[in-house]
Amino acid sequence: MNNLVLTQDEVKALLGRSLTQVETENFNIYLELAQSRLNDQICCDITKVIEIPMDLKLVLARMFNVITQEQDQQANSNIASKKVEDFQINYRDTSTTNLMGTLVTQNQAILAKYSKCKVTNIRHGETVLGGDNYDCGGNENDCI
Repeated sequence: MNNLVLTQDEVKALLGRSLTQVETENFNIYLELAQSRLNDQICCDITKVIEIPMDLKLVLARMFNVITQEQDQQANSNIASKKVEDFQINYRDTSTTNLMGTLVTQNQAILAKYSKCKVTNIRHGETVLGGDNYDCGGNENDCI
């Protein structure tokens, strides 16, 4: 992909916090993952859009944040506490934490506003459902 649509300063401003050292070191990777997930949600390649609306940039920054949280969740041990005498171990309940699903639900209105997943285009005599590829009908602004 390599066409990043947000800068580190924009992500910091939209999240309302400074980026961690890990986020700064992995900024391009995390943002590329976030862009890919956003593309999947709206069935459109946002790197082809000339001017991305601010509310969609906000969702992208939030997806960046979720990727960071998912990495933290994977890195942390599932053991919440342990006790040596009388042997006791308590595990964290991580099975119900679906961070991306929660984000999509919370931003459903914004995603629906720009989604091309249900749009059908007719090109060259063929019917093409917008979700099959991200070419946005050939016009860069058709996505948004």
